[in-house]
Amino acid sequence: MTQPSADQVTAVLNSSVQAPLDGWFQVALVLAGTASTGAYTAGFLDKLIEALDAWYGAKTKGEDVPQHEVRLRVATGASGGGVSAALLARMLAHGIEPVRPGSTEDVGKAHLLYDTWVNRLDIRGMVDLSDLQPNQTPKSLLNGAPIKAATAAAAALPRAPLPLPHGWYQRPYVDNPFRVIVTLGNLTGVPYAIPFEGGKSFSARAQADYARFACDISGHGAPKLDAYTRPDEFFEAAGTEWNTLATYAAAGGAFPLVLPPYSLTRPRAHYDYRAVVVPGEEGRARALPLCPQWTTPEAKDYSFNAVDGGMFNNEPIELARTYLSGLTGRNPRDGDKSDRAVILVDPLADVVPLGETQAGNALDQGRTTLDGFMQHSRFASSDLLLMADPNVFSRFLVSPVRRDITGEKALASGGLAGFIGFFNRDFRNHDYWLGRANCLKFLEEEFVLHAGNPLFQHGRWTEAQKVRFKRKAKDGYLPIIPLIDEVATPDQTVDWPANKLTAKSISDTLDQRVNKIITHTAGGALNFWFSDLLIALARGFGTKALLSKLEARAAKDLKDWKL
Repeated sequence: MTQPSADQVTAVLNSSVQAPLDGWFQVALVLAGTASTGAYTAGFLDKLIEALDAWYGAKTKGEDVPQHEVRLRVATGASGGGVSAALLARMLAHGIEPVRPGSTEDVGKAHLLYDTWVNRLDIRGMVDLSDLQPNQTPKSLLNGAPIKAATAAAAALPRAPLPLPHGWYQRPYVDNPFRVIVTLGNLTGVPYAIPFEGGKSFSARAQADYARFACDISGHGAPKLDAYTRPDEFFEAAGTEWNTLATYAAAGGAFPLVLPPYSLTRPRAHYDYRAVVVPGEEGRARALPLCPQWTTPEAKDYSFNAVDGGMFNNEPIELARTYLSGLTGRNPRDGDKSDRAVILVDPLADVVPLGETQAGNALDQGRTTLDGFMQHSRFASSDLLLMADPNVFSRFLVSPVRRDITGEKALASGGLAGFIGFFNRDFRNHDYWLGRANCLKFLEEEFVLHAGNPLFQHGRWTEAQKVRFKRKAKDGYLPIIPLIDEVATPDQTVDWPANKLTAKSISDTLDQRVNKIITHTAGGALNFWFSDLLIALARGFGTKALLSKLEARAAKDLKDWKL
């Protein structure tokens, strides 16, 4: 197969860059890994779309509102964030009603984000034994059917999109096609060989992977947009089932050992358009294409095993940033100049305690090694420092805040490394509403620019509007997304779900499944490293000891969270 030239690769990777447009602001969403705290991200996205629908609806009706433009262009996601990115794209093509206080149960079931994260992704389906077939090796601790069913349900929405609000042909604040990028943990790996002088080469396998999607979010009768698709992405057409996106999103959320891996196949051509940025002369960066060294160059497709993308890239900020800026470009950072920004939604952004100082037994070592690996994948100091800088207006961070409590402890689902929410719907429901509340606070107080920014000039904001829509923005600043009155009203708060779950109920819920896996595997299933690991753990520590350790950790977290 013919490889594209370096210029062709660079042209494709920079094709997403749009020249600054007067009165326009571009947005890229980054949805970090979540586990069960995905309900928080879902609530944030619900409120964000509600706010944009209301503002643009008022524009459509000719009401007295600010006239600048905001454009959602891409959503990148890792793990549960990738699932939410896929659900968001599907929702943008449909007129799905927000879940507000007083919404009926039917509204919640029809809402992809709420139904998936609050209703569907529950431990009851994950401990179901139907995946444990005779003479087949268990692939994971939990049954992966619920996440597969949830993403499949989103893919299979009615072929004729549900009517969009305000008679829109498509949502006017969203790029079409809308891009989704999901990270993947590629267990097979992509082979690379870097040649050196003298015939030497350095060979390596890339495991941090991702997949790009161009999603047609238009309404009835829209033409297909596959002509706009890049050679390194999949295309999902309006009025069709988005099965490929659903499968890749589910695969990117398959936490190793806990959920089963996915076997995926994609065009090898996708990997022809990868590059790295290296320092050039006088400090100028330059892009160098990466060319895979396939062992069978004639093959058109590539098959691989995939797991949770958060294992290698839990906050895919750079994929979103470079979509706006280009490989070697920068997004303007000053508050009076910024015209595009990345918003990172990270439910588990928090102060992380130090790891173990003692080696412990083999089980402890395995747990701490996996935890260390995950924590390192989340450590991108330059990205986070820029997020934290109050003078940078091209990057914004959204993380949980509940009264004076911040980070994961503001979430009911934060315990057990974010997995405890799968054991209780009330936890997930609470976090959904907190996500909506935090989105309102973010739009009012934090997602702002200097009032002198060109976005607010040339008659796009009247003086009266600057008073009315400033709301809680600090003096000298204005909100990028102005809030219409009905959207600016806070939701009724949801009570903290204390005393809704016990540590023993967690171990009891898992007991039958864990024992079944051990006996099923030891009883003659095919040999596989996961089976060997489970048997070794059971024999070395005992199933009861394993569950007892989990129960003790759950009890501690429930106490620390005051649940």
